[in-house]
Amino acid sequence: MWCMAKRLSLTLDDQDERLLTAYTRGDSPERSALEAWAAERDRALSESASEAAVIRMLIRAGMEALQDRTLERGYSELAEVMRAGAEESRAARERHVSRAEGGQDRLRS
Repeated sequence: MWCMAKRLSLTLDDQDERLLTAYTRGDSPERSALEAWAAERDRALSESASEAAVIRMLIRAGMEALQDRTLERGYSELAEVMRAGAEESRAARERHVSRAEGGQDRLRS
């Protein structure tokens, strides 16, 4: 399958460069973590991978992390809505039972 790649220029400040260096060094814990992340997703990041390949992998990892966070936030909001709906239903049920029991008490009198 052929796809067109988009070439972008990227400006890194000193801090970005320092952080990136940790991922481009083959013997760093950061590089090992990135390689493991890639392998878990059936993606390869060879020891001789270019700096551009490392940056692409870091972008993918970051996007996946943010997508996961977005989903978690959405699920939390949905759970809150469901919880509020359940509380409303419970309160309505209790009102109904209370009215029904009150009617039975009047019938017994």
